[in-house]
Amino acid sequence: MALSPEQVRLAWTNYHVNGRLDARNDLIEHFSYLVKITVGRLVSGPVGSLTTDDFISAGVVALIKSVDNFDPTRDTK
Repeated sequence: MALSPEQVRLAWTNYHVNGRLDARNDLIEHFSYLVKITVGRLVSGPVGSLTTDDFISAGVVALIKSVDNFDPTRDTK
């Protein structure tokens, strides 16, 4: 799901200020494409016993942790 910049700002507020889990899920869905792009650039095929899907799973876990720990009050671009 693609969110507009304003919708992203609102989702951050709804999640971090109001504790709305639906906003958290929206943010994770919105940024999940970055995981696939990053894994695609770094991994061209199976690495040992790990598959591309394993790396995507690890990336999604990292994305979830990042959304949970992000501080929207800091001036970031």
